[in-house]
Amino acid sequence: MYNETARVFLKLYLGGLDISITAPVLLNFLAVLVLSIFLLLAVRRLDWRPVRLLQNLLEYTVEFIENQIVVPTELDKKTWTPLFLSVFLFILASGWLGAVPGLSAVTGNINVTAALAALVFLIALFVRLRQNGPLHFFRSLLPEGVKGPMLLILLPIEIISQLFKPFSLAIRLFANMSGGHLLLISILGFTAIFNNILVGFFASGGAVLIILFELCVCVIQAYVFTFLSALSIGESSGEGH
Repeated sequence: MYNETARVFLKLYLGGLDISITAPVLLNFLAVLVLSIFLLLAVRRLDWRPVRLLQNLLEYTVEFIENQIVVPTELDKKTWTPLFLSVFLFILASGWLGAVPGLSAVTGNINVTAALAALVFLIALFVRLRQNGPLHFFRSLLPEGVKGPMLLILLPIEIISQLFKPFSLAIRLFANMSGGHLLLISILGFTAIFNNILVGFFASGGAVLIILFELCVCVIQAYVFTFLSALSIGESSGEGH
């Protein structure tokens, strides 16, 4: 299987740290560039009663993030909507770029999903520390009313569960996004194995269906990752449940 991370376009080092530009890094930049162009075009001429398609799409997306992610987790809309909108759109744009021939979804790279999950974890950690302070940080992990010996039992369990949350977020997104690509490669591989026109025709048709299905999966996975991120931060802030 082709190893994206092995292809280095520009070698860069910061001290002893390797920060070379690889294929996934370029795809990240491309996703950000596409998103930036879309957002700039969407807000170029804002109308109170929007008639332009891009502005309508952006407003529907913002409302979706607010009503389906921020409000259910009981977080403040003005504070948290920009963050979750950015996460949702980035995952969506990265996934849809993977449908372009010659490109791949960077969310199918464990390094990218791990970085996103780590970012969410650090934000949740900072929010919990700010909300409860260093003295009550560990106490905030436990349910109310827990006392005595149960504290010694539940506290390590809660700490471990908090540490596993970013792993769960990263692996869930990575597995779901990379699974579709593996299936697509397997189906297209039939054309090389059988070397038959009929098999190639059905394999190509199946590949098109899988690509369309992946576009839908990208929306679902972007929503799931963003919602679970909001849930984690809401739990840390004490605003959500």
